[in-house]
This record gives sequence, structure tokens and C-alpha cells, in this order.
Amino acid sequence: MADIMRDAKKRIEDIRRRTVKIVVRRDGSPVPDAQVELRMNRHQFLFGCDCYCANTYDTPEKEKRHKELFSGLFNYATLPFYWGQYEPVRGEKSEKRLSNMVEWCKSIDLSTKGHPLVWHEILPDWLNSDYDIEKLIQERIEDLMERFGDQIDYWDLFNEITVSQRFHNPVADWIEKVGKENAVEYAARCVYEVNPRANLLYNDFNVQPADMEILLRKLREKGIRLEAVGLQSHMHQRKWSFDETWEICERYAKYGWPIHFTELTVINGRCTKDVDYTIGNPNFWISRPEDLEIQREYTEQLYTLLFSHPAVEAITWWDFPDRQWMDAPGGLITEDLKIKPVYDGLKELIKKRWWSNEEGRTNLSGCFVSAVYCGNYDITVKAGNQAVSLNTDILRKFGVHEGAQKLVIEL
Repeated sequence: MADIMRDAKKRIEDIRRRTVKIVVRRDGSPVPDAQVELRMNRHQFLFGCDCYCANTYDTPEKEKRHKELFSGLFNYATLPFYWGQYEPVRGEKSEKRLSNMVEWCKSIDLSTKGHPLVWHEILPDWLNSDYDIEKLIQERIEDLMERFGDQIDYWDLFNEITVSQRFHNPVADWIEKVGKENAVEYAARCVYEVNPRANLLYNDFNVQPADMEILLRKLREKGIRLEAVGLQSHMHQRKWSFDETWEICERYAKYGWPIHFTELTVINGRCTKDVDYTIGNPNFWISRPEDLEIQREYTEQLYTLLFSHPAVEAITWWDFPDRQWMDAPGGLITEDLKIKPVYDGLKELIKKRWWSNEEGRTNLSGCFVSAVYCGNYDITVKAGNQAVSLNTDILRKFGVHEGAQKLVIEL
């Protein structure tokens, strides 16, 4: 697989860009030599991060700084809907906190994802086997869909169900009783009965063994409607090789759903202990100055590879500042809101190298043709003392090879 990285840039040109043909007319006749400008506003591809630190800083200045850095890179954010945090006391829900986070995302034009609707971890202390768990799950899903269904763009329907048998709690026991694929089907049905337009993902870290493939085959057989398959890639112990990453993309692309890399972590440094995901001690992590550059270089290459795969439609970094989950140095910025090299590296890719601002003039047939990165654009056409501006999307469809997108503009 030595050619994977070598050919990545060409694949990006072929996959992520689309030719747009702008035809300018006046009274039905072509307008030659009209000035055309295309200014990109946002990518179609979802470049995201969890926004768990939103509205948590102790000064307005820090909050503003965090918000500016986040919006300067991302168009997508994951919000925390863990059951144990959202409803720590039976019937008392953290709606206001999540509503404030939703508004925070809206204010900087971010698409959003709720994470997760059902998971066998982070459960409320009050939940026990005396309850009708299936009914409680239905009530939770209905409540979230009614409160947030029209505000959240995507939802992780189920999280990590392939390993639920390792746990013994009311949700894990219910999954074991009804069967994994039946549990997913039930939860999806609860969602769609309230919010038939919901975009649902199945999310898991268990990408190497056959467990997830078996589950996905069963979900396909049941005809469960999913928007994407979410793959986690927390690299606290080791970095994935590029060949391995490509093979994983190929393996899960064959099920016909888009792939979202939902939780991606690359640390600058190493852990002095065996990582068991309960670590929360900063003294366990060793970081050298040169590790910052290693983190940047690897991350740039990894994003380039993932952006070049036709099935991948989203990448979500985890977490934005250092010292969040597991107290690891895995952020794009430091705890005190300073930019790390990895932030600059991603910004160079996302907002410069993979960004389109084009201009030119129509030919004798009144046409202007250009290849641009798929996303949302402001388009302005000027001819003489006339000018027309519009906002439009130039998009690709998953799994469909499309020709040029044609826009006819009348002056």
C-alpha cells in the first residue's frame, strides 16, 4: 500500500472538488466578459470537535478566545448527552446547559451532533433493574427528540454496543436480553416515530475484531436506516499506520454507509503507564518539545489520507484543549488557550489548501467554469452597472459520480 499517501492529493482533487458551470444571461441571451466571483463559506465535509468546554471558562476573555479558535477551524461540534449527566436525578434534566451549548454552536454556524442517545456507560445512579429499562429508553429518546430534535443535525443512536456484554448494569443487561441488533432497531424506531428526519449514526471503537462487522451486517439485513457509521480512533497508546487506516476505511465502506471518524485523538507525547482509560493523572504523561511537531506532522498526513477516501464524510477531533479526557496532552490548543503546531497545521489544510475562492470572466457563450471544493458559496456576478449576488451549495452526493453543477444567473 505504498502508494496510498502518494496518491492522496490526486484523490482529494477528484473526490472533494466539483466543477461548477455558471451561465450568465440577460433577457435570455449570453453575457460575455461578466465578472464572476465565488467565495467559500464552509465545507460540505464535516471538520469537527467535541465542544464540551463551551461556556465553561471563568472570564469573558477566555470564553471569547476559545470560541474564536474553535470557529476558526471547525464547522461541526459534538455535544454531550450522556444519560448520567443529563438526568442525574430522576426527572431533573440538564436541558438549559445543553440548550446554551446548542446556541453557542448556532452563533458560530456549526452543524451539531448529540452523543449518545443510548449507551451502557455513564448511567444515572438512580437507574436500577427495578425500572422498565426499555420504556425508560423510549421516554429518554422521545424527550430528547421533542426538546432538541429540530436543533441537532446528527445523533449517535447507539454507542459501543459490541462490548456491552462486558458490563453488568440495567442497560447492558437489557441489551443482552433482547440482542444487540434488536436493541439498535428498537432505539431507531423510537427516534423515527418522533423525528422521522433524524440523522442517526452507529458509533464504536471496536474496529479491529469481527464483532462490529457482524453487527453491521445484521443492521443491514434488518433495513435499519443510518446516516453513517462512526469509527473511533483514540491513539493514546499508538498511532495507526496509514496502511491500517486505509484498510479500516475500505473494510467499513463496503457496508454502503458513509464513514464518520467520530472521536480522533493524537497525543503529543507518551504515557508512562498502561492505558486503561481510567487514567486521570497528568504525571502519567511525558511530552518533549519535539513531540508537538510529531503530533502536527502525523495529524496533517492522517487528515489528508482520510479526506482522500471517498467514503469518509466527517472527522471529529477529541478534545480541543489539552488535559481533558484521560488528562492527556491530546488537544489542538493548550489548557491556557494557546495554539499548538497541530492547530496551525490543520488550519493550513482546511482553510487554505482545501479552500476555494475563485474569480474570472465569462466567455463568449456567457459561461464561467471552475473546479471548487464542495461546500457553501457566495457567488457574485457583475456586468456593466448590474450585479447579482446569491448564496448556494456546490455539493457531492455519497456514492454518486456527478458531472458539473450548472447555475444559470439572469441579470
